[in-house]
Amino acid sequence: MMRHANPEANSHSCRCCHRFPERTIHLGRCTVIGKVLNRLWQVAGVTLPPSPALNLFALGPDGPLASGIIAFHLIVWKFILISFTQVDLAGTRFVPDEVWKGAVRRYISRVERLKVVVRTRVLLAEGRGEQPSLDKENELTAPFGAFRSDGYFRWSEVMWSEIKSLELTRFVAPDPAAAPNASLATGHGRRPPPVSPTHATGLASMRAVFRNIAFEASRRQG
Repeated sequence: MMRHANPEANSHSCRCCHRFPERTIHLGRCTVIGKVLNRLWQVAGVTLPPSPALNLFALGPDGPLASGIIAFHLIVWKFILISFTQVDLAGTRFVPDEVWKGAVRRYISRVERLKVVVRTRVLLAEGRGEQPSLDKENELTAPFGAFRSDGYFRWSEVMWSEIKSLELTRFVAPDPAAAPNASLATGHGRRPPPVSPTHATGLASMRAVFRNIAFEASRRQG
């Protein structure tokens, strides 16, 4: 509940900036909340001037921003509102850097789950001799990263730099395409170790299983 509408509130001033009456429209103008959203606009490459429409709804002059930005924007607002609510309920402080870091960590976990789904779909398609389109998946993650045709995900330069600066690389699963550089470092910022014969055999067996599943599925459909 906004403080201006809460008769039990000790103050009607914004619990984040303490300067203006706490109303819904003010959340889109609050300079403290804006510190979180500005981090999002920076990594997303959004250069529009701040406005309540942009900050609250990810709306620009020409309509909604790209779907990938909107998806991240929703996560950011979830963490903003959690911290915003806890100021009055638990007596905590609204710390923009902590809110942003929590939102980025949650976004990473969403991408990690999507990576498993996409990589599995690509392996199944390869077993059928097909190459699936990943356009829809890339719409969900652009401009923060993109899936290659082999199903591996690569973070954008700006987003990967942000993940490293927040010390969140440990939450990125080791992936030969995670880091956006020629060395193809793993998600932990290190070169991937040499593949042992045992591990290579295991990967080959896994691909064989996926191919068998795909063959059985196509045979039953036929």
